[in-house]
Amino acid sequence: MKSPSASLALLALVLALSMVIPVDADTLGSKLMREKGTTYIEDIFPNAPEIELLVLEPSIAYGDPKAQRKFGVFDRNQIVNLIAVSEFAYKVRGEARHGRLAGWVSKKSLSSKDPKFAEKLEKLITRSKMVAELIEKKQIAIGMTPAEVAKVLGDPTRRESRVTAKGKEDVWEYITYETVNHYDYFRDPATGQTLKRFSYSEKIESGKVRIEFSNSAVSAISESDEDPGRGAVKIVPVPLEW
Repeated sequence: MKSPSASLALLALVLALSMVIPVDADTLGSKLMREKGTTYIEDIFPNAPEIELLVLEPSIAYGDPKAQRKFGVFDRNQIVNLIAVSEFAYKVRGEARHGRLAGWVSKKSLSSKDPKFAEKLEKLITRSKMVAELIEKKQIAIGMTPAEVAKVLGDPTRRESRVTAKGKEDVWEYITYETVNHYDYFRDPATGQTLKRFSYSEKIESGKVRIEFSNSAVSAISESDEDPGRGAVKIVPVPLEW
């Protein structure tokens, strides 16, 4: 039977190891931590396929984008998957010398088969920031996806879709109603005053927003009752096909 002191020593060792052993994001789950000044691929491209990068030279993987905590080393020609982006580094996941890990590696140490990779990624991040700002302001724009529109306006009142030679086309309609009460008027025989009493109420369409999608991106927006505060129609780039 182990003595109390031995048990305490073992517990201290386990706690110490848990503080220095790098933990893969797969183990902890997604969206647990977002470092300041970083962009995570799953946040801007939820259905993205794995984006593979090639390690050009033995590269240290750090636990933070400022390269202050060393996690391990990726060997040359190792294939890793992109997780996030900062100004000078990529967060990648893959097999390192001492096991699988996720860490930040200098952009200069990684390469893509796609010569326009960096350009595409920058456009993707820029679009994501534009859309996030519009959603926060409860605005829709040409180029938004159905999911992005739904974040602003919710589920449509009516939907219709069709497939043409140019691809799939969808129409979403958001209809607003106002309640109008109707009254009957009559003369009080005792006083001679004209009185009114409630008869019935009905909902009348007060406005409609019609949104057209072409190949899963907003192509047209029309309103039957224009909101003067909405301003000019905004336009964002359509989502990239990676």
